[in-house]
Amino acid sequence: MSSRSGPRATGTDGRDFLHRETVAGHYKVSAVNKSRMKLIAVLHTALFMLWIGRLLPDLMGYLGMKAPASLMALPRASLWEFAWLPSILAALFAYLALQRNRSILMQQFILGTVLFGLLPIFYGIYDYSDDLSSFLNNKGKARKLFGFPFVTILYMFIAVALQVHGFGIYIATQLISSWKPKVQKKAN
Repeated sequence: MSSRSGPRATGTDGRDFLHRETVAGHYKVSAVNKSRMKLIAVLHTALFMLWIGRLLPDLMGYLGMKAPASLMALPRASLWEFAWLPSILAALFAYLALQRNRSILMQQFILGTVLFGLLPIFYGIYDYSDDLSSFLNNKGKARKLFGFPFVTILYMFIAVALQVHGFGIYIATQLISSWKPKVQKKAN
């Protein structure tokens, strides 16, 4: 043992650290990935709020209210855009799973992200591919939103959402594998 103000303990020269206990690797992986998953949940919530803003004119129309003129420039929302909204529940499952290392909730996160996050996004890529090709072929002539082509803004959202969903699924699989109990073989 060494002391703060005294001399070094006799019988050691400081090279005996290799035998000391360390934190198991799966605990380190779990701690790092839990903070990453919290960041993914926050980013997913931010994307959700942005998407609610995009869908606001249609939502107000369904409720019988009139949308502001600045929001009326948005094109009508497709069905896949509404189908993406329940993916926020997957982020909630992930956040709840982090508190007590619940693998089943993390598996629900993965399932919800694939069904309500990735599938609608992939359909959105297909749905707006004609608009993107006409924008690229007509040298920038397209519907504009606040001075920017709407299709490019939409594809930027899609790119960010794909990254958030992809990293979320990867981190979730890392967490599930670090939370699994290690099975040891019995010695006969």
